[in-house]
Amino acid sequence: QLDVYGELLDAVFEGQRFAGEIQPERWAFLTRVANLVAQRWREPGGGIWETREGRKHHVHSKVMAWTALDRAVRLARQGGFPGELVRWEAERDAVREEILLRGFHPGRGAFTQAYDSEVLDAAVLQIPLLGFLPAQDPRMVATIDVLKRELSSPEGFLWRNEMHGAKGSEGTFVACTFWMVENLALLGRLSEARELYERTCACAHDLGLFA
Repeated sequence: QLDVYGELLDAVFEGQRFAGEIQPERWAFLTRVANLVAQRWREPGGGIWETREGRKHHVHSKVMAWTALDRAVRLARQGGFPGELVRWEAERDAVREEILLRGFHPGRGAFTQAYDSEVLDAAVLQIPLLGFLPAQDPRMVATIDVLKRELSSPEGFLWRNEMHGAKGSEGTFVACTFWMVENLALLGRLSEARELYERTCACAHDLGLFA
């Protein structure tokens, strides 16, 4: 699952605001992670949802590979750490180019679950949240609207993907719905974002927790 490496390095990057300096032994580990991503990002994987349908070139996973390399470069530059920055930057730019070439499906008017696939997947809503593209990018605006129209329940809650949710029997996912809230807010569609946020928060149980 390529996405886990991006989650790790992004967590470290965000945590630097609170955790202080990265110790040399930890940076050595993160360097190995970045090198692994640079080596293996072109391989297919199981994807964030582990759908058991065989390995694919999942768009979200590729975005997370880009995130891993981007955060490794930024951490190294900010902290003055050693690393294969030229290689990391080259691979980061290569994965970005491939995502933009193969991850957006013109026929669906959206970023989809996997390269050259028409299947919708709410995981691509993380694209603006990770800084890969701004929410205002025309491709992302179109994606947000398509997911809101075709991957949402009548109440506005999102299924995680088209195969197991909108066209299947699975329930909606709170996390995906909150990703939509963030995207709408980034677009400046604040009334839509607030309405969906409040409706989703109302689903918490008496301890304020979600399934």
